[in-house]
Amino acid sequence: AGGWGPWGPWSSCSRSCGGGLRSRTRACDQPLPQGLGDYCEGPRAQGETCQVLPCPVTNCTAIQGAEYSRCGPPCPRSCDDLVHCVWHCQPGCYCPPGQVLSADRAICVQPGHCSCLDLLTGEWHRPGTQLARPDGCNYCTCSEGRLTCTDLPCPVPGGWCPWSEWTACTQPCRSQMRTRSRACTCPPPQHGGAPCPGEAGEAGAQHQRETCPSRTACPGGWGLWSPWSPCSSSCTDPARPALRSRT
Repeated sequence: AGGWGPWGPWSSCSRSCGGGLRSRTRACDQPLPQGLGDYCEGPRAQGETCQVLPCPVTNCTAIQGAEYSRCGPPCPRSCDDLVHCVWHCQPGCYCPPGQVLSADRAICVQPGHCSCLDLLTGEWHRPGTQLARPDGCNYCTCSEGRLTCTDLPCPVPGGWCPWSEWTACTQPCRSQMRTRSRACTCPPPQHGGAPCPGEAGEAGAQHQRETCPSRTACPGGWGLWSPWSPCSSSCTDPARPALRSRT
């Protein structure tokens, strides 16, 4: 099973004032999961607010719909607050209910117009963007300022286990057969994964059958004589003797 390594350094804050977001990541590499070992449990990334000191108060009339408030309503105030928000009483410009300040704090927008910050990479993504996750079967979608990710079990294709040992050959000189088998359980197909390649028999296993090999020439020799056949004549006739055979 895998184990988490130490947390990396915090990223730079997404804003210089007024409350931004920073993140840090860690890797499941101490040790790396091997074979069928489980992946580390828990988050790969953490986020927290930063630069919470209020920004200099601007002219709120320049932002359509915004009004000045000495404290303001609870979160969210801006697009940054949609991911992670800790409310602070701050003077500044606030948008009407249902809207938030854009990332540059220049206009009031619906949350659906906000970009999303990927905590793992530090990159911003436009609304509606879909990002493939490292497992190859799940994805994240940017919606209302946050990345919403699926968490479905990934398909696992089946794999053949090693062949078993051949069954013993106790009578190699009598055309005896030997067999061996293998199962599709290394790993078994899971969550819609493809079955093992090739034809499988009962219980999803494969079987092989062959004639037992003979390392030395099998011994040969005459068997016993059969009984004599009846005599062909009641009188002695050297030209027509009685017969018998052996194999």
